[in-house]
Amino acid sequence: MDEFRQKIRDKIDDARSFYVDGSTDKYSDEAFTEMMLLDACLVLAYIERDQATKEEIITCLGMQALYALGTDILNLLENQLPFLVLEIVMSLKFQGNEWMDVLDIFSAMASFGVEEHNKNAKAREVCKKQPLHLLEYFWLRERAFDQPSKALKSRSTARTLANQSINKFIYSFRSVSELKSKGIHVRPSGIRSRKDVEFKSFFFFGVLKLPPFFFSPEWIIRCSNLVAYELSLNDHDKLPTMAYLNFMKSLVNSPDDVKELRSKAILFTTFSSDEEVVEKFHGIITSVAEDFNRFDEVEQEIQMYYHSMLTSWIAELLHTYFSSPWTFIAFLAASSLLVLTFLQTYFTMYPRRDR
Repeated sequence: MDEFRQKIRDKIDDARSFYVDGSTDKYSDEAFTEMMLLDACLVLAYIERDQATKEEIITCLGMQALYALGTDILNLLENQLPFLVLEIVMSLKFQGNEWMDVLDIFSAMASFGVEEHNKNAKAREVCKKQPLHLLEYFWLRERAFDQPSKALKSRSTARTLANQSINKFIYSFRSVSELKSKGIHVRPSGIRSRKDVEFKSFFFFGVLKLPPFFFSPEWIIRCSNLVAYELSLNDHDKLPTMAYLNFMKSLVNSPDDVKELRSKAILFTTFSSDEEVVEKFHGIITSVAEDFNRFDEVEQEIQMYYHSMLTSWIAELLHTYFSSPWTFIAFLAASSLLVLTFLQTYFTMYPRRDR
């Protein structure tokens, strides 16, 4: 522990610089070093969370702390530890760059919308950007996975932000249920990244692919704090979480929408009812400020399909009369009966003559 203290003590001025000027003056260098060390050890204990660590946390802080700590020390923007301090402690405990691998595996499980990891490649890439804290590390890591779709790459760069803002509000389509009635069906996308949203149209139906996500109280807290962090950047091109939430809010307006997303393995939740999911989803505070480039291409493609008279007519016909397999079987039976009746009438009027 003395070695840990000395390493942090050597960087104490850098650690203080992350806080508001004067807010740490009441702590001596020794007291501030001790506080940073204990906080970093607690974060690291939670990151590792092996069986022995879980038992220690429960013994010292109680069962509730095992689950509450993840929310408090990982997600709350106002409760973040300088990443510099955490990096010092982790680099002392693990050999070489092994700590990056540990952090990458942990963030792969905890990070919003991202489950896959490729050893510590993403951790190395993110750490080169020197994140301020762990929440920013999560945010940068997600952006590393968050590559633009093919549709977004083809977008013309000539459109201004003002035009994009106007386009954002002229889309007439709304919820998942309404899209379904127009022949647009939702499907889970392959990679669990917020950017993995894609729309494909076919002759009489369309497919909207959405990334699966686990909707829980911790997910809500993580999103809310990522939104707060993004707004603190004062950059309209760095609001991916805001754009994602606003896009999903436009799709989830009723319990039927939640039911459809659950049935398609897109939304998983710990809440007891679909009504509660809708209420909690729209309770996440967002604003009209967002990265309007984010889903603009997908929304325009949906709108074009949505306004197509032919596809809409076919989709509504199928949705109204053939939504049930029994309805389709009845249609086939009635059609077969009609054909047989016609043939019987025809051959009665014009009997076949044998030569």
